[in-house]
Parts: sequence; structure tokens; C-alpha cells
Amino acid sequence: KGVEILPELHDTAVRLQRDYMAETVSSERLKFMCDDMLTSSLDNAGVVFLTSVCWDKSVHRAAAVKLANELSVGALVIDYSDQLSEFEEFGKGHVHHTQLSVSWNPNQSFYVFEKVT
Repeated sequence: KGVEILPELHDTAVRLQRDYMAETVSSERLKFMCDDMLTSSLDNAGVVFLTSVCWDKSVHRAAAVKLANELSVGALVIDYSDQLSEFEEFGKGHVHHTQLSVSWNPNQSFYVFEKVT
């Protein structure tokens, strides 16, 4: 399930799925929703990718609290920052860190956290 709050980005995801993935991934298995992550259900989420590079601190904190409260133990969260380190539910630290090239930064950090409690 992909959740995107901006209608233009949601529409792009749906179009790309229809044009390039329809033969390999059914719309039953992969759904894109135009919704707010803070109100969307995290039921059965095994991996969550936060695109938080331009979120303010209060939005990131609200997302972190939601993840800490709703994700199942063992779920992974990938984020651009290490702010989830502040939460005991994520073991007070990331399990993996890497830097990759993205369109806006040749050395963008990615942190992977595991929900431990």
C-alpha cells in the first residue's frame, strides 16, 4: 500500500502502475491511496518508507509516534533521518545506515529501523 498526501504524486503513482506494472503486479496486491499517513491505517505494514526530507519537526514527530504505537514488532522503517533513534520502540538506534545518490543529493542518508517493542 502506498500512501501519498499530494494528489499529483498519487496520480503519478497510479499512472505508472497502470502503464508499467499492470502485467506483473495486480492492483489487488499494490494499492496507492491519496491520504494522510497520520490518519491512514498501518495494519499489516511490514516496511514503511518515510519521505521526510522536507517535513518539519512536528510532522516527523507525529509520524514517529504513530509508527511506534501502531507498527507490529519486526516491521522496518526507512527514513532520511535518524530521528526514530529517540524512540525506545525502535531500539534507540538504526539497524542500518547507507548513503545513496538521489536527484537532489549525491550522498543522501537512509536509515533503517526495526520496531523492537
